[in-house]
Amino acid sequence: MDSILKKSKKLIDSVVTLPSNKNSKSRYLSLNEGLTPNTRIWMEGKVNPAASRFEINLWCASVVSEDLVKNGDIAMHFCVHSSAGYALLNSRTGKTWGQEERTPRGRLPRPLLQNQTFRLCIEAESTQYRIDINDNEFVTFIHRHPLENVGLLSYDGDFEVENIFVQPPPTMVSAPLAEDSHVVNDLKWPKLPLLLPIKSGLQVGMIFTIDGRITSNRFDISFYQGSNPYEDPNANVPFHMEVYMDSKAILRNSHQNKQWCQPEKEFTHFPFFGHCAFNLQIRVEGNRYQVIVGGRYVFDFYHRITALSTIDHLCIHGGVEIHSLIITIPPLQ
Repeated sequence: MDSILKKSKKLIDSVVTLPSNKNSKSRYLSLNEGLTPNTRIWMEGKVNPAASRFEINLWCASVVSEDLVKNGDIAMHFCVHSSAGYALLNSRTGKTWGQEERTPRGRLPRPLLQNQTFRLCIEAESTQYRIDINDNEFVTFIHRHPLENVGLLSYDGDFEVENIFVQPPPTMVSAPLAEDSHVVNDLKWPKLPLLLPIKSGLQVGMIFTIDGRITSNRFDISFYQGSNPYEDPNANVPFHMEVYMDSKAILRNSHQNKQWCQPEKEFTHFPFFGHCAFNLQIRVEGNRYQVIVGGRYVFDFYHRITALSTIDHLCIHGGVEIHSLIITIPPLQ
């Protein structure tokens, strides 16, 4: 995430004040592309040492004006009372405020307290906004105004904003498949944990394409050999990858002869972001598994159990939801 934020410094230069009141502390930023589901707004900053309150608003407009400030619709009003230890959320239609929602007093995340630095993310989901603080979910707010009407962000109060970045929805880019590849499974929204039999086992050229979304700190994907791992804890595991969001780690290993083998930890880059959608491919090659996320190579894991046809179960478990799982096999020669 740090590398993404470093590329976004120009957005903070786009922040403006209300033209008719240059002395106002409120700052406004046009969301040029508007908001769509899975758009994320990142803010980095610091709460002032003697902070009382600060706020962030999403407006149903694209241009700031005096009339908007007085009478405009606010899709989401997020106000943090650092000294009192709570946050409130609301919306406004014209001059009329809606039903206020408050978090429990005394349970603010530490980064929102006085004299603390923070990284805040507002994600626009299809039915609600979700606010994360330092990559941990804090609060949600159900939409009261259409998401597509939002075109302006403002902030004000006892904090300093150092950077703002608007991250558009991720583009799912899969590595290309052969035109005549055969689809053997196409699952939509399977329940987890998922234990999927692989008819006739793995074969060279097989591709597992997974579209999903991170929901918590860790998840794992494994291939099993011969027996149901929920019935046989000693089942062989030819391939096991385990993702840890907090430490940005991807551990790989195999389980053979009733014991775990030497883990592998190196990879090209960490491709996952908290609560973000992803596209992942596992490609079965002659001497290895190759993992690609978002169209970019991440790591190889060389076969430790080479009898591929005996590897006949896929298991997905942990803090992830699966939107789509497609298994393809190469065309017949």
